[in-house]
Formats: sequence, structure tokens, C-alpha cells
Amino acid sequence: GTPVAAAPADGVVEVLAGHGEIASDWTPDALAAAVERILAWEPAVRQARTAAARAWAQTRYRWDRVAEQLENEFSQAAASRR
Repeated sequence: GTPVAAAPADGVVEVLAGHGEIASDWTPDALAAAVERILAWEPAVRQARTAAARAWAQTRYRWDRVAEQLENEFSQAAASRR
């Protein structure tokens, strides 16, 4: 797992879920500040956040779960067209 610094795009905040750093805006300085925050993490914090992020992603984005979510979305879309 690699810590992630990202711009505040739609969905990014939810995907990172506190496991990375979100830039305050889209400027290079803001993204650099997010990277600097990651680099300032203590090693134990980095290891803990990396392990938590990996566990979260493996739970949330398992293929069986993703398939179930897609099936639900398609079912709802089909039902709304009836």
C-alpha cells in the first residue's frame, strides 16, 4: 500500500475515506502540501494508515460486493423505466 495524495475530485474523498490526504484545491501548491503532509507522517502512523486502507479497500471493493452493487444499480434503473 502506498499513501495517496489527491485533488478534491468527485468521489475521491469517499474513496480515500481518511486513508490518504486530499488537497485543499486543484492547484499544484495544494497538491504539494498534501504530499508533504504524507511525508510528515510518523512511520508507525504510515504503517497503520496503510494497513487500514488496504483492509478497507479489500472489504469494500471485493468483486462479489462490486457485482452485487452493480446488479442493484441496474435493477433500480430498470425499475425506474417501467
